[in-house]
Amino acid sequence: MSTKKKIFVFIGGLIVILALFYMTLFADFSSSNTVTTSGDLKNILDDLSNQPVKSDSNLVKVGESVAVNPVTGILDRQENLSKLSNLELTERQLEIQIRRFVEKWGSYSNQSDFFTIKSLSNKMSTSMQRHLFSYISGIQNEHPYGNGYYGISTTVVDVDIVDYASSASTLTATVAVRRMEAVADQSNVFNQYAEVDLIKIGNEWLIDKVEWLQD
Repeated sequence: MSTKKKIFVFIGGLIVILALFYMTLFADFSSSNTVTTSGDLKNILDDLSNQPVKSDSNLVKVGESVAVNPVTGILDRQENLSKLSNLELTERQLEIQIRRFVEKWGSYSNQSDFFTIKSLSNKMSTSMQRHLFSYISGIQNEHPYGNGYYGISTTVVDVDIVDYASSASTLTATVAVRRMEAVADQSNVFNQYAEVDLIKIGNEWLIDKVEWLQD
């Protein structure tokens, strides 16, 4: 074999070896992350879910209460609920219940079927349930569907429960809210207060009255 042929054979062999090396390296890199079937996808997701979580002082701890600051959008740490007394814990739970109820009760549009408000019925006393449909009828009469779009959204800013005691079967809270009212393509933002009465039936607190207070 001539020297020229030997050089071509050597170079050809070297190219084959390099090609095999890169093919093996690429296969090792991609095979664990290649999705060809739903089973492959499940395996990848299982692998990701089993990855250890690094400790981070900024992560929310178990038992810690946080809320999103409505201005900054950043999580604000609140008191550790595990350190509260039973009385304080119950009061915090009532504040959350009142907050969620008022935000739904005060958010609606005349183009909807008021499903969100109706869904609150299991959190109401019997007298409040009787008031439910007259409340909806009042909204429909004041803002008829045919007059164009009307909607209002409510965000609770503060809940102040007046003189809560563990032996109480009724309580009253003053709720500060921020509301955004939209009429057609116009909008208006304003602050308002609501007075909320609750009654305890058995072991459950139910909303007995919500009254929007005028400025």
